[in-house]
Amino acid sequence: MENQLLSIITFLPLVAAVILALFMRGDDAAARQGAKWLALFTTSATFVISLFILFRFDPSDTGFQFVEEHPWILGLTYKMGVDGISVLFVMLTTFLMPITIYACWNVETRVKEYMIAFLVLETLMLGVFMALDLVACRGTPADVRLPLAVQHRGLCRIRADDGAALAAIRHARLHLDLLRPDAGRDDRDVS
Repeated sequence: MENQLLSIITFLPLVAAVILALFMRGDDAAARQGAKWLALFTTSATFVISLFILFRFDPSDTGFQFVEEHPWILGLTYKMGVDGISVLFVMLTTFLMPITIYACWNVETRVKEYMIAFLVLETLMLGVFMALDLVACRGTPADVRLPLAVQHRGLCRIRADDGAALAAIRHARLHLDLLRPDAGRDDRDVS
């Protein structure tokens, strides 16, 4: 169990997001409350589980701790671990997410999608802090931007500010376009 502690912390919010997406139906008050409670319970459980990392972390060890390494697809390796600074970021993320969910308790529009975006965002943020392989480190920071744009657009829709929603979408597209392999290259002939 201790060997998979980082994976459990990272993917528990994603599992809850999948449950919300597949099994929560309707947009009535009960469905909205169910989505909020599931998101709050999941983010709180993630925080409690992350406390095990904090209490078992050895500050005198300067290397990575709780390292998980498994063969993955196409010869790639799934590798996660935490060091002295990333364990603090993991704790900060898991501590703030239940507070964030609770702060959004008054949201009544597209609650299911809103909570899914927060849960996916938590998974991606935790992946940023714990990934030790190049594939996860390269992909995860870019993936974080999409749930942020969805949440920003959701907030803007709730506030009825369509200009800000359009700006959030353009901002996300700009960042996603910068991730293309040919981004930043100028193939024009300057002669």
